[in-house]
Amino acid sequence: MLLENTFPLFSGGADLLYGGSQSRSESKSMRECGCGVVGAMNLFLYLHRFHDKCKTAFFADAEDPVTPEQFELYSKRLRRFIPLMYPLGINGITLMLGVNRFFSKYRLPFRARWCVSKKKIWARTEEMLAEDIPVILSVGPNFPLPFHRRKLTFYTRSRDGSLRAAASVCAHYVTVTGIEGDLLQISSWGREYYIIRPEFEQYVKKHSCSLYSNILYIRPKRKNVASEATSSD
Repeated sequence: MLLENTFPLFSGGADLLYGGSQSRSESKSMRECGCGVVGAMNLFLYLHRFHDKCKTAFFADAEDPVTPEQFELYSKRLRRFIPLMYPLGINGITLMLGVNRFFSKYRLPFRARWCVSKKKIWARTEEMLAEDIPVILSVGPNFPLPFHRRKLTFYTRSRDGSLRAAASVCAHYVTVTGIEGDLLQISSWGREYYIIRPEFEQYVKKHSCSLYSNILYIRPKRKNVASEATSSD
């Protein structure tokens, strides 16, 4: 299951980037802990381009691909909604509040919640992708000892379809753009990677926890807020 449309491309000099990359920012705080801001930018830009009710003035001048200058401008503006807590970055609750603040200001018909049941995380991810909504996933910090720095492997695909290890991370947000069996297709640092779902689950079980390693669950806003508040995820 993949997003229905082409994921936003960003210009990285001579390269085309698969989503935004905080590593290209002029800001030190963005380069070191801006992955949550980039995830939000990927999400909002995708909704702006491909959901009729989600056009916003925020991205009215966005080129395709997004230029480095525009990336810098958008990231600065988004930090008004999602402030960075340097050098800690952004926790899930702060991300949720910032995304909902953006939804409210620009009257987007969605509501975000941080953290779903670990039994339902993939079902909720597939639900969002089926509705053509990118999914912000956190590979959380190590817990309860965050300085252990145990990491999750990211993979790339070779021309023959085989996977090879390409990076390893913890305390990092990515944007999920598809699910193929046990593979999650993601955008991180402006590149396309893959996460093996059982490896993610083992990482959460052994080195993190589901409160930190989870998704930003986005669904259409309901009129009956009271009934929504009592629903179970």
